[in-house]
Amino acid sequence: MKAKAGLPQKNCAYQEINAYWQSSSGYEFFAGERGQTFIWSAPSRCSEPNTPPMISPISNRETNVFQPVPPIPVTVKDNECFPYELILNVMSSNPALLPDNRINIVGTGADRMIYLEPQYGAVGEVYVSIVVTDPCGVKQAQGFLLKMSDNRFLSPKREKIDLKDVLDIMQKVGNN
Repeated sequence: MKAKAGLPQKNCAYQEINAYWQSSSGYEFFAGERGQTFIWSAPSRCSEPNTPPMISPISNRETNVFQPVPPIPVTVKDNECFPYELILNVMSSNPALLPDNRINIVGTGADRMIYLEPQYGAVGEVYVSIVVTDPCGVKQAQGFLLKMSDNRFLSPKREKIDLKDVLDIMQKVGNN
């Protein structure tokens, strides 16, 4: 007997071998091989209706090439379970710019942080999808656009240079 996925578990030493029992309140217990593993799981709370989990809105992001993407805070919650029971998956629409293995989620409670590490020197746009799943398998998705630009050679003010000013400067340089 395996503990149900996504439900709290606890491992500790136990003396009986390969024993299984269920309490009247629905808790399941399993003592594993050689009595070294003890797993318990809470009763399933999956019932109808089960509302989908919620994810805080995330605005689109823009960063310059060779600059780190600031951490992105995200809040998750669900009416039927605890925040630590929610599973987050984050995926990139363009693995050439942002590989999935360079996306990290930190935290297990309601407030979590997403860290993105685009490919070094990558320029372009990628859609980042976040999917939160509750213990009953109900999902909710949220996403945002990450734009990586190469603005290193542009003037911050982007002032317009008039041709007359260029000619005046060339004339002054020519007179010296």
